Amino acid sequence: MKKLLVTIVAVGMLALAGPVASQESVSISRAEAIILAAFPEATVVAIQRIEQAGALVWEARLEDNTLIYIDWRSGEILDVVEPAEAAPAQPTASAPEIRPGLLSPVPVRGLPAISFDRALEIATSQFPDAELVAAGLERGVWDIKLSNGISVYINARTGRITELEPWDGDRAPIDVPIIRFEEALGIAQAFFPRRNFVTVELEQAGRREGFALVWKIEFGRGQEVYIDAMTGEVLRR
Repeated sequence: MKKLLVTIVAVGMLALAGPVASQESVSISRAEAIILAAFPEATVVAIQRIEQAGALVWEARLEDNTLIYIDWRSGEILDVVEPAEAAPAQPTASAPEIRPGLLSPVPVRGLPAISFDRALEIATSQFPDAELVAAGLERGVWDIKLSNGISVYINARTGRITELEPWDGDRAPIDVPIIRFEEALGIAQAFFPRRNFVTVELEQAGRREGFALVWKIEFGRGQEVYIDAMTGEVLRR
């Protein structure tokens, strides 16, 4: 791993044409891509988000137990710790370890052709002044609930709006999640690796989950996983 320390300054700053400072945060898949661009021969086996010196960082563990730390907001490679220096991994309550198999070499099963981000874009293009209140995916249809009291139903295969329907309820607008649906589904499927999801909901949870914005992913037979849509933490399963 001496090659890593020699090349980190020259290559780390050039990873994927430089840090992604313009984004609000760096996703798990983006962090992995940055590592593989800087160290093509590396194999990433786990990634978790931790707090270090008051800042949020991605901690990636390689196959040889080398640790690489990436700034959560800018994508800059901050440090490389070789196995002799590395302390044993300590899972954190706020950022569970992403299990091997959830990264790009193994695709997540059951993903719709139309992503949540695209479905939200389609819905808000019809009502530019409306904000997201809740969302769901069931039987191949996205249900995007907006603050103007309209549910926009979108075919998750074609992206076509199939229905506009008023919905009852008084809910405040929610933030757009930092954890993408694809990432949340990957985390949830680690617990049920042989099952496809049945329904998905994005909503403000109750007291039990600390009123967090969550991805609620159901696999049937009462098997559900609640994932914090801002941190990736598994809140309940």
